[in-house]
Amino acid sequence: MTRTEWTAGLRGAARRWRIRRALIAATVLTSMAIWVAPATAVGASCAIAVYVPGTGNVLDAAGAPATYLVYATVNATGTPIAEFTVDQVHNQGGWVNASTFRLAGDQLAVRLATRGIDWGPGRAGAHLGVSALRARC
Repeated sequence: MTRTEWTAGLRGAARRWRIRRALIAATVLTSMAIWVAPATAVGASCAIAVYVPGTGNVLDAAGAPATYLVYATVNATGTPIAEFTVDQVHNQGGWVNASTFRLAGDQLAVRLATRGIDWGPGRAGAHLGVSALRARC
């Protein structure tokens, strides 16, 4: 099987997308971020990594943890096939390797879930940081 890699981001510096062999469409929909990879080989294993933005303000990417849902669809609906978390507070400004997921079909989407606590001592004004995602299949 041919190895395919996609990398895409959402805005700012991430607009300078590094794209190899295909595109990931990255979309922000009212409090939701979804990355969609085009069709890959049926049953492919895809290694996923996410980039945690580092702005100098720890509250800008303060998911502790941030939860990502992996889908075998292009619209990130239905039941996720997997879930992973990233400690954004301690990984700002770098790539975090999530895991490798085996697809049942030939579609892949990853959604950043909007859950967690953004209030309380030391959490006021905290946000989930959204940037790039990389899938190597």
